[in-house]
Amino acid sequence: MFKLNPKINNIIKNKLEEGLIDAGKVLEKKVKNNAPVDTGKLRDSIKSEADGLTVTVGTDVKYAKNVEFGTYKQSANPFFRVSIDTEKKDMLKQFKGKL
Repeated sequence: MFKLNPKINNIIKNKLEEGLIDAGKVLEKKVKNNAPVDTGKLRDSIKSEADGLTVTVGTDVKYAKNVEFGTYKQSANPFFRVSIDTEKKDMLKQFKGKL
């Protein structure tokens, strides 16, 4: 088995993390731009967060899923899924740019 030098391993890990952070910020910005605004609470709650080799973009606003998917009383107003679909290429570009 081939083992990388620990310094090289750390450089690669750091670059991967930087790429994920950048990709997360791209998605965060697009989701915020696509989020419907009434009071601004939903839009302002959207954050990206990195933890090691994982990046999460989301919100803690409980009604966000109702906006995204709709309810029997309200039509869906997808803002998150649309953002992912339109930003895939730019997210990948940001990620690859760090490697």
